[in-house]
Amino acid sequence: VVAPEPAPVVVAPEPAPMPACKPTMETVTLTAESLFSFNKAKLSDVGRSALDVAAGKIKANPDVELVMVNGYTDRIGSDAYNLKLSQKRANAVKAYLVTQGVEASRLEAVGKGNSDPVVTCSDKNRSKLIECLAPNRRVVISAQKERETGCK
Repeated sequence: VVAPEPAPVVVAPEPAPMPACKPTMETVTLTAESLFSFNKAKLSDVGRSALDVAAGKIKANPDVELVMVNGYTDRIGSDAYNLKLSQKRANAVKAYLVTQGVEASRLEAVGKGNSDPVVTCSDKNRSKLIECLAPNRRVVISAQKERETGCK
């Protein structure tokens, strides 16, 4: 007995990939120490130069409709105080980006307080604790939404 030949397999051509809709701008994380003094919300000169680079990236990506500026603090201090400080820092960054030619309507500043910590520290010495918690004090600038350009 001869086994029947298997039916031929038809391979459909792979559809052409849709153009990418992801913003071409990456997330930029800046340490609070490079932007502000400890427990302050006034931008330093060093911080301004770092923000100049971020402003250039935002302006170079006009299809990005919304750029989030999220401010964070460490856990030192009350939650209410940290939330207020992180909002002041986010507002300061947004205001500076606007002075560099970024449209205010594209920016949203949000204070996140001490949420989403990058590190946890248990130092008892206050100065060592402040140093250890430094990565938690940051401002994150990220593209959130891009205009529709016929992609999916």
